[in-house]
Amino acid sequence: MATMVSFELQTYFGGNWKIDSIFDDRSLAMSEAKRIEERGRTAAVRVVEEIYDDATQEVQSRAIYRRKARGKVMKH
Repeated sequence: MATMVSFELQTYFGGNWKIDSIFDDRSLAMSEAKRIEERGRTAAVRVVEEIYDDATQEVQSRAIYRRKARGKVMKH
């Protein structure tokens, strides 16, 4: 019974969240999110942790990082 963890890097532009890239390493996803945030080419960025349980075939998702383009924390 295996679980798989992935980290989606998502960008927000024009009223929509879009998957930019997917990582299997949390620190790489966070580093890339901060790099994109600093460039300011998107309104916001977030990293979503996704945990897939092979036994139940269920996915649990949660945002672990969320920022507006110049480092301001987004309101939920």
